[in-house]
Amino acid sequence: MRENRIFAENVLEFATGGGDILSFWRVSKDNVLESHDIRIPEIGTSEISITSISYCYHGSGKTYLLAGLQSGEIICVDVKKRKIIDRTKFCTSEILQLRFSNAKKSFLISTLRGELFKVNFDDM
Repeated sequence: MRENRIFAENVLEFATGGGDILSFWRVSKDNVLESHDIRIPEIGTSEISITSISYCYHGSGKTYLLAGLQSGEIICVDVKKRKIIDRTKFCTSEILQLRFSNAKKSFLISTLRGELFKVNFDDM
């Protein structure tokens, strides 16, 4: 899976996720590809598997990346710091999609079981 965004200075930045690794990629104005990986630590014996990612632009001017996991957890990463700032269990089913709404400052979560959750970003 991949989620990307474009900056005003014509720099492309995107993220990919697979297994327990979130990868941040950036193509600079000079066409240089840079990357940074974040490993999501295991909790207990459950294996980590990223199933969905979505950028989130908060009103505070910060950008976050949300990653849904097969375990029903959501990981929130501060994009600028490249650091996990929150990990929350939302359900017991695999998260299939995350969609963030800047206007509503909330996101939708859909799961493998057909569940749909609406979550206010500030409540995380």
